[in-house]
Formats: sequence, C-alpha cells, structure tokens
Amino acid sequence: MINGDLYIKGSKLNLEGKTLKVNGNLIQTGGTLDINGGRLEIAGDYKISGSSYLEMTEEEDYVLVGANFETKSGKSHENKLTAGALEVKGDFTQKAGDNSNFNPSGTHRVILSGSEVQNIYFNKIAYSKINNLIITKPLSEGYTYNVREIYDSKAKRYYYELPWNFLIEQFDPNPQPGTMISKASLEPARKGLALAEVNAKLYAFGGSYPDPENKGTTIYIDTVSEYDPVKNLWIEYAPGSSPNPNKKMREPKSNMAVASTDNRIYLIGGFDGFNYLNTVGVYNTSIAEFDNSVAFPAISEAKSGAGAVVIGDKLYVIGGYNGLKYSDTVEVCDLSADNPQWTVKPKTSNWMTPRADFGIATYGGKIYVFGGRGQSGYLSSIQEYDPQTNTWKTINSKLAEARAELKALTMSGKIYILGGTNNRASDTVEEFDPHEKTIKKLPRLNRAKSSFGAVVAYNKIYIVGGTDGYNVLSEVHEYFTQVIPGLTYLDGLNALRAIPASLTSMVLTTFPEVILLR
Repeated sequence: MINGDLYIKGSKLNLEGKTLKVNGNLIQTGGTLDINGGRLEIAGDYKISGSSYLEMTEEEDYVLVGANFETKSGKSHENKLTAGALEVKGDFTQKAGDNSNFNPSGTHRVILSGSEVQNIYFNKIAYSKINNLIITKPLSEGYTYNVREIYDSKAKRYYYELPWNFLIEQFDPNPQPGTMISKASLEPARKGLALAEVNAKLYAFGGSYPDPENKGTTIYIDTVSEYDPVKNLWIEYAPGSSPNPNKKMREPKSNMAVASTDNRIYLIGGFDGFNYLNTVGVYNTSIAEFDNSVAFPAISEAKSGAGAVVIGDKLYVIGGYNGLKYSDTVEVCDLSADNPQWTVKPKTSNWMTPRADFGIATYGGKIYVFGGRGQSGYLSSIQEYDPQTNTWKTINSKLAEARAELKALTMSGKIYILGGTNNRASDTVEEFDPHEKTIKKLPRLNRAKSSFGAVVAYNKIYIVGGTDGYNVLSEVHEYFTQVIPGLTYLDGLNALRAIPASLTSMVLTTFPEVILLR
C-alpha cells in the first residue's frame, strides 16, 4: 500500500498477480505498468502521458480508479489491452499523444460505475475507443460522451461513430412503464406546436405562448427546432440565425396538422391569431429547409385542429375547425404524383363525427381517431377509417374520459393515447389494442397537460411543451410504455455483431441504432 501519490517515470512495474493499493493519484509519465494477473486500486486519478504503457492481457487483470482516468500516452496500445477490466468512478478521457493510445481488443472491458454523471471523451475516435463498455446506470441519464460524425458520400447520409464498440448494461435497462425522464427543454415555452420524427430526430414547428409584456396577447411562432435524442440537444433554425427565408415557416401559426415521410414533414392548416389557414408547408429534413420553390396545393377548407397521417404514398387530412363549425372532411393527396392534388372523399353512411383537436394514429392500413371536440362538446368516441373502402366504423370501446388536445401514437402493435383537456388538463394515458378493439389505462403522466407535441423515437414517447391549464410549458420528457427490446450494435452502424462469449453470461446488452439520415 502506498499512502500518497505514486509516480512512475520509467522502467517496468510488474504486479505479477499481487495487489497494489495507492491512496492518492497515480501519475505515469514513462515506463510500463503490467498488471499481469494482479489488482491495482487507485483512490484518486490515474493519468498516463509520455512514453508510457499500461498492459492488461490476462483475464484476472483488474484496475480500479476511484476518480478520473486520463491517457495522453505517446505510445500506441495496440495489443496492450486485450483482457481484464478497467473500472473508473470518475470521467474517462483520451487525448493525443499517439492517436492509438487507447485501442483495446478481445475481452478487455471498461466499467464506468460512478454514482454521478460520468463524462466520456475521446480525442481520436477513429483510432482509439473502448471495446466493451459496461455501464451501471442508464446511458441517457448517467453519461455524457462525444461522437465522431461521418458523411457517407455514396449513401448521402451522416452517421455517428461512438467511442465504444459494444455497450453492455449491468443494470435493469428498462424503466417501469409510466417512468418519465426529463430531457433538454424547448425554449420558448409553447403550446399548439407541431412535432414530427424523421430518422430518429425530432422537429418542432410553430406554436404559441402568452406575450409576457402585453397581457391578453398571444405570440405565434414561425421557427423550426431540431432535437437530437443522442446528444439531448435542441437546435433552432430561426430567422435571426440564417438569412435564408426557407429556414422558417411561411407564417407564424399553431394548431396545424402534421405528418411525415422518410425525409419530408407536411404542415397543414393552422391558426395565426387572426385567420384559419388552408396552406401546406413541406419541410425537407435532408437540407433543413422548407421547399418553397413550388407551392404545395392548399387543402379544401381553411381550418385548425385537423389530423394528418401518411399511409404508403398517400397523405390524409381529416376533420378540423374553421371558427364556425367542426369538419368531417376527409381529403387525400398522392405524394408520388408529379403534380400532387387533393381529393375530397365522398361521404358514405355512418360517416365520421365532425371533430377537431383529436388524437390520430394509423395501424394495419387503417386510421383511428380518438376524442376531440365536436358540436356537442368534448368527445370520448373512437372511430376507425378504412381508406380502401372509404368507410367509417365506430368502436365500442371509449376513452376513459372525453377530452380534446390529446395525442395518439402507434408503437409495437398498440396505440397510446396521452393527456388532453376537458376544461381541465388530463394526465391520463391509455393503451388501445387495434386487434381486440379494447382500451386500458396505463400509469399517468407526471403532469396533466394538453396541446403538446408527441412522437415515438427509440421505442419511447417524447412529449414536448403544451399547457397544464395554467402555464405554457417548455419541458420535454421521455415516457416509457413498455419494456424495450435489447440489441447490441457496433459503432452505431446498421449491423449486428456477436458479443465475446466470455461476456455474454454476465450482462444484458442493448443499444439503439444511431444512424441519422439527412
């Protein structure tokens, strides 16, 4: 045992199966530290620099760092870190030095087990990274890390290279249904926004909030904000940040219908504080701009609170409100046509109840609408539309409470209905089974709210903004509805690879795909 700091400046220290405890920092500026079946316990930091080597080649090798680990060794560590475990309680930092000064292979693993948030930073991810990273708390809450962004010119897309090859979780990676986790907020606070998901990124459009300087006045938003769940970061494309007018919406507005395809988001109708609108904006996520070169045809009637979905190449817009009456119109546009046009579907018997501000989702080629407002007030009914036969059917099951300004989302064979208002904000969450046509309650939201945006990404529901009936909100949450299936991905690439056999018996492995198209 060494009571104080240990400095290694040259030669070789070989533990040869023995245990060395350092009740301070270990500063290695030269030489070789060979664990060789032994155990090294450091109470403080372990810093490697200069012409230094750390060798871990035996399965029994174990190094515990009670604080931070940092390497900027000027020597390549190829074949120097092939087995054993390096456990770190603080931050993990790799700097050049030699670009390959931390490139383990085989069964070597790094365990990040600190009780606080731990930072992972690699200066040269292309050459150095962790092979098997074991984490002991949720990645999104317990760790920060940098990534290497790579552009694939052939596929014309970006993807992220992560600072590890395999992510291995030594904890229950699946929060219980109903768990809500706070994420980076969206400023300014807003309600009535449109939220869409394309290629694992979230896009927030418009919305409104009370003018803090003029009581009784509402400010409408024309900006676009993009959220990256991997980085937990919002980027706002605002007029002030770019002279390009295509970076913002054509007009500030709220309560528009929204639907998305692989790389385009359609914003339909809405309200700008004075007028109900029939315009359609088309946002191209690949270039982060609206396509204003050719005006997309307007829908048949100006309205807000409509619902929109895409099935195949068809964009459907349903219902809405024009300031005087609620709509039961269904219109469809073929997005694959050279000259897209809207077609209003002829009404048949047992047609949809006129409504606005309802939840809308698709499953199995059919469209489902939930609740909303109608001429008689708040609705609890659920209706199913079959585009193939142009027919509506009312489902026997009803929402637990009549409400509007709710959201409905499809995930893993179920439809989830969240929040809403019936003159009082609701925290209700329900699960609708489109096969059995049954509905049941799930754990409530942590705050009653309505008029928010919600989408599915990474098998979680993201809830953005809204109002609790008293305040307009900027908060963003992940809501877990179910246990998330586990997969192991290599480097964030769209390919699976087996975990080393010696590790599979000890841990559960999981990581979401992180290829992001643009």
